[in-house]
Amino acid sequence: MFRRKAAVVVEDKYTGEKLAELPLETREELRRKIEAAFKARKRWKLSLEEKVEVVQSLSRGLRKRREEVMELMVREAGQPRKYAEFEYKQAVALTLAYRSMLEIIGEKKVPAVSGSTLLVREPFNLAGIMTARNGPLIMPFFTLTSALGAGVASVLKPPNAAPLTARLVVEELKSSLGEKAELVQFTTASGQDAAWEFVENSLVDVLVVFSSSHIGKDNVIKMGEYLKRQRRKFGGFPLITGKLKKYVPQLGGNDALIVLPSADVDKAVEAAIVGGFANAGQICISPRRFLVHGAVYEEFKEKLVEEVERLKVGDPRDPETDIGPIGSGRVLEIVKHQLRDAERRGAIICGGVISPPFVYPTLVEFSKETVMESEEKPLLWAEESFAPIRTLVRYESTKEAVELANDTAYGLRASIYGDPQEALRIARELDVGMVVINENPLYGDVFMPWGGIKDSGLYGAIYLVEEFTYRKAIHVGG
Repeated sequence: MFRRKAAVVVEDKYTGEKLAELPLETREELRRKIEAAFKARKRWKLSLEEKVEVVQSLSRGLRKRREEVMELMVREAGQPRKYAEFEYKQAVALTLAYRSMLEIIGEKKVPAVSGSTLLVREPFNLAGIMTARNGPLIMPFFTLTSALGAGVASVLKPPNAAPLTARLVVEELKSSLGEKAELVQFTTASGQDAAWEFVENSLVDVLVVFSSSHIGKDNVIKMGEYLKRQRRKFGGFPLITGKLKKYVPQLGGNDALIVLPSADVDKAVEAAIVGGFANAGQICISPRRFLVHGAVYEEFKEKLVEEVERLKVGDPRDPETDIGPIGSGRVLEIVKHQLRDAERRGAIICGGVISPPFVYPTLVEFSKETVMESEEKPLLWAEESFAPIRTLVRYESTKEAVELANDTAYGLRASIYGDPQEALRIARELDVGMVVINENPLYGDVFMPWGGIKDSGLYGAIYLVEEFTYRKAIHVGG
């Protein structure tokens, strides 16, 4: 009697309809794909012109399949149509500056006491890439094309809750690569199996992970456990044979949006709505904590509540929908705990309704004393909320604004609205990897480094293409 192979069932996050059923790959199957990518990396090397042409071909393929891509993003990830269009345009726009992006890893002459020194970037062989459900197109697209540009083979593991858009990207990329298609692989292995295989497999040089902070930290634990198992004694001294590899975690955030007394309140409210509630708040760089100066607090609050209450919740296929479904039952459970805690510690000034699969847009008002002086901070203040729930706090001085913004374990991004010079001074005091001033909080382009510190990442703002390479110094005597 044959045992049926386990499957990955992908569902429409709004209707619950089954969209696809994919075979759940084993670690052994994933290992074979890693080996295939590694062999292709050793066999093939693309020139700059070939890389550019491959990515342009990928872009043409995605444009031809635009409606198919959009439908997948809306259905498997629950993205409202208008946000899916935003993400699609971001992805395609990256290809327009792809050649310029690759100049970032060009060789550079550096000062030398004598002779000359050249700093070059050499590609690693192979990268394991794990993306998240909230960026079904942009994450695999940007990461795979960055790896390709660096000259690295890659194995992509998307979330099994939303793998179809990523699979389409890989199909188009393989088609564009032609006989070199094995340089890119796709796997449906479970998250745990993929993480362990990427950690333990000596062919993998780089591990790039888009996830929550907690999953990102768990990978570090896996690395430690793996190395600990490789520990031996040699002549009384420790010998650890396991391979070190580069770890690039792109993790969650708990971003502050700071409104200065000099701010254009209407524009600041618009930024809070666009940044805070797009994709039902399921974006790592979404501002979650609105910090507003007392001089404009009441005006901002009144206008913000009015705009939040206008947001349309419902079918993500409807072009008018602003708030779509939450893509995870586990997240819904976390949100319930956060809201119960908020009712006890603060004031829910609008929203506060959970009707699965929806969380209605919600504003919670906290006093600065509640968030700064409590031994146990409110959950919505302390942790990332992956839902359309945002907190509002009044401050009275620049010092308070900085203290409130930095009062978090995360350090991804912040946004500031008001006088640019004052905003620049504040930006230098914030413990984050990125700051945007008088701009859409979700702003990003191919030339802007990306990343965080503290529980949001290890390196601050980085160019991802650089992370697939290592520095090599070459000195020539004079």
